[in-house]
Amino acid sequence: MIGTANIATAIALIAASIPLASAQPGGTKRVEIVDRVFNRTAYTYAVPATWSFQGAVIPGTRCDASPSPVFRTSSQDGMTGEYFLPRVDWFFPNTTSPECALWRQMISAREFLTFMVGVLRVGFVREEDISGDIAEYRRNIDKMNAQFGPTMTVRGDMAKFLVRYELNGRAVDEWVSALVQCSESVVAGMRSHFFRCGAYTTRQRAPQGQLPTAAAMFRSIGKSAVIDPQWNQQWNAMVIQRINDMYAEQTRRLFEIGRLAQAERTRQHQEFMASTQRGRDLNQYRFKERMYAKQHANDDRVDYILDCQRDENGRPMNRSCPDRQTAP
Repeated sequence: MIGTANIATAIALIAASIPLASAQPGGTKRVEIVDRVFNRTAYTYAVPATWSFQGAVIPGTRCDASPSPVFRTSSQDGMTGEYFLPRVDWFFPNTTSPECALWRQMISAREFLTFMVGVLRVGFVREEDISGDIAEYRRNIDKMNAQFGPTMTVRGDMAKFLVRYELNGRAVDEWVSALVQCSESVVAGMRSHFFRCGAYTTRQRAPQGQLPTAAAMFRSIGKSAVIDPQWNQQWNAMVIQRINDMYAEQTRRLFEIGRLAQAERTRQHQEFMASTQRGRDLNQYRFKERMYAKQHANDDRVDYILDCQRDENGRPMNRSCPDRQTAP
C-alpha cells in the first residue's frame, strides 16, 4: 500500500514542481497509457499533435509492489523528445534480495544521476540549477509528512544534469532529471523501522543549442500528467490483498513451525522422563538387590547364631551345625 501511494505521489509531485506553460503551436493531443492488467486507462498526457507516443504500465519490483508508467514521445524526425524511464527501487536495512540492495541508504538525486550517466553512456556537461523546483518539492513533502503522522516519514531530493551525445550523426543536448524519494516506516510495537526508496528518471532531448527553446513544451507535457483515480484504487486493493495473502501464509508457516517445535519439545520431554524412569527402576532394582543380599547375610548370621551355638567346651549344641570356628 505504501508503494502504491508513493508512486502516485511522486508522479503528482513531478508535475506539480513544473510550472505550466502555454499551448504549443500546432496544438496538442491527449494520449493514454493503458494498463493491460485491468485493461483500462491508467495515465494520460498531452503531447504535441504531430508527435508519436508509446507508453506502458510496468509491474513493481520485489522492493516495491506498486506499478509505474514508462513512455517515449518524440517529433517526426526523432531528434526532439522525452522519455520517462522505469523506476529504480531499493530497500534497507533488512533485505536478502540482491535486486533490492543496490544501495543500503538514501542517496542524493545528484548521486543517482552520476550513476545514471554511466548507465546511459552519455557525456556530462554540467549540473543545472533547479533550486526553485527543489524548494517547491520539499514543501509538498512537508505537507505529506503532516498527513502521515509518526508512523511514516518521506524524504526527497531532485537534480538535473545537462548531457551531450550524438544521434543519427547529429549532436544532441539532453536534460536528465531525477527525483529520489524514500519513505521511512515505523513498525508499531516492534521498535523497528525500514526504508523503501524509489528513483524516477526523465530524459528530454533536442538538437544541440535548441534545448532551451523546447523547455516550455517539456514543462507542458509534465504538467499534463493525470492518474486515473479508479485505476489507482484497483491497484491499491490488489496490493492490499496480496499483502494480506502474504501475511496469511507467513502466519500459517509460523503456526506450523510452532507446532513442530512443540512436538519436538514434547518428544524430548518424554525421552527425558523415560530415561529418568529407567534410572529410578534401575536404582530400585539395585536397592532391592542390595537389601536382599543384606537380608540373606543377616539370615545366615541368625541361622548360625541359633543353630550353631556352642557349649562351654566349644562344641556345637545343634548336631546338624557344621563344626566350624567362625561365623560365615
